[in-house]
Amino acid sequence: MAVLAWLPIVLSLLAITSSLALGIWAARDRTANFRISREREIFTWAEKTLGLIPDLKSGEAELVARARTALAVQIDIGRLLFPNDRSTDFGKDKHPLNRGFRSKVLDPLVAMHEYRPPKGKTSDDRFDTYVKDFIFEVSQHFPPVKTNTSPEYLTQWHNKTRGPSKCPP
Repeated sequence: MAVLAWLPIVLSLLAITSSLALGIWAARDRTANFRISREREIFTWAEKTLGLIPDLKSGEAELVARARTALAVQIDIGRLLFPNDRSTDFGKDKHPLNRGFRSKVLDPLVAMHEYRPPKGKTSDDRFDTYVKDFIFEVSQHFPPVKTNTSPEYLTQWHNKTRGPSKCPP
């Protein structure tokens, strides 16, 4: 008879515990989904931005002008994804969108937008550096990829994809 008196209490505690566990799980799941969604947005934006580079380097005036306009739009979209750092009073007299310091991700894009190649060339090393800087800065917003870079793994991968090495050990 005493066991039956404790049964409702035990069942209530189990229900509370399972509710808390499911609530915590749901919150973690929402956070993970938000992170994945944001990474997808950033990747899509970066992919579209990088797609403008061949046109910017083409040297054809009309194509470059259109690409430069599209790049300006991508920079403004980037301002939504990466807001300015407003920890200082820098730019307090400007429009609220432009107050603070621009995100590091956007710096190479602004440099690309303002870039004019040397006379007789379509681009130079500076432009390629801007592209590399942009890719680096965007990559900082993604989690690091864990890869196996042990010599044994790399040798096995090389043998699978290209055949055994002809080099002496």
